[in-house]
Amino acid sequence: MNNTNTRRNSSCENDDIFKTDIYLPTYIIVFIFGFIENVFCLYIFLKLYKRKTAISIVTVNLAISDLLLVCTLPWRVHYYWNGSKWNLSDFLCAFMSYALYLNMYCSIYFLTLMSILRYFAIVHPMKALMFRSVKSVQIICVAIWVFVSITASPFLIRGSYVNENNETKCFYLKDGVDCIVFTMNLLALVLGCIIPFFIIIICYTLVVKALLVSKSKHHKKMSSLRKAIAMIIIVMVIFLTSFLPYHILRTAHIAISLNTGHTSQASCFVQKCVVVTLCGAAINSCLDPLLYYFAAETFRGKKLAVAMVRLNTKVETAIEEFRAQVQPIASMLQKHEWELQGLGERLEEVDSRTKASEAAIESSSGRIQVLEREVWALRDQVDDLENRSRRTKLCLAPGG
Repeated sequence: MNNTNTRRNSSCENDDIFKTDIYLPTYIIVFIFGFIENVFCLYIFLKLYKRKTAISIVTVNLAISDLLLVCTLPWRVHYYWNGSKWNLSDFLCAFMSYALYLNMYCSIYFLTLMSILRYFAIVHPMKALMFRSVKSVQIICVAIWVFVSITASPFLIRGSYVNENNETKCFYLKDGVDCIVFTMNLLALVLGCIIPFFIIIICYTLVVKALLVSKSKHHKKMSSLRKAIAMIIIVMVIFLTSFLPYHILRTAHIAISLNTGHTSQASCFVQKCVVVTLCGAAINSCLDPLLYYFAAETFRGKKLAVAMVRLNTKVETAIEEFRAQVQPIASMLQKHEWELQGLGERLEEVDSRTKASEAAIESSSGRIQVLEREVWALRDQVDDLENRSRRTKLCLAPGG
């Protein structure tokens, strides 16, 4: 049975059109919201909150994993926008698939690790202090990255290929489905989905049980119980909408393709279901930030800090804008003040000159009065001399 020919020469009707209609809007929406959410979460954990805890380390790694997938979505959008024709490098095509599965299984293992840490923190708080140390959790996170990176590495050698219509395709198996692919899928299903799912369910069940029988204060007990139940619901939603359906339907699709050896109506239907569930796996990048709210003890406080920083920034911006608007008015007022000050100085100068002139006038007036008195005195003397002269003339006249 030639699986390569079966895969390439026989395909479901309107397969590319269906994928474009489903993937294109989903990837665009996931990129917008997933990028904003995960960058925001990383900013809170790395920039605003310096203290490292076991849960914060796991959430940072989970956010990085989600951000890695989100950053590859524009190239997937480009591929489907281009009519499902790949015109970029073969390695980039392979890396797109590699990044998808790297994110998927890192997310699963980080969610599992988070549930285990929560279990030990509540059920065995004293026995697991060493296990929950920052250094131990960092080592485990590095081990998860290394393990998933190595196990997903076969996708790096499965790049693009040219079909019978001379079109370069991506995100397809070059050599179709064979026993090796089926075996790898079973291992991924069991080790990467089923076992982590049951570990998470068991851990959170024991957490809820421990909280119900706890003798702590009622308020604290109910708060922890609500947080645990909320985390269980979110993790269940993530698994039941993102991971579990995709793994089950992918396994069914591979099994049908391997057994029949040709495209059938059933395999086409299952393949379309796989397409839909793969969108759910991508949406996981937008759902994980909801978990951070309940997983990290201080995440709400950090969100409040961010809100305060943003509020302060807005207030400072408003003040700067107000200053920018008032500055021209202040400059004009300053200019008018200088002009008024100059006028005041000129008025003072004129006033001083006026006073000097008045003093000079008063001085001149006094001198004029003195001169007038002297003139009157001289007139009196002249009159007196004239009278004396008349008397003298009368005396000297004959018969006088």
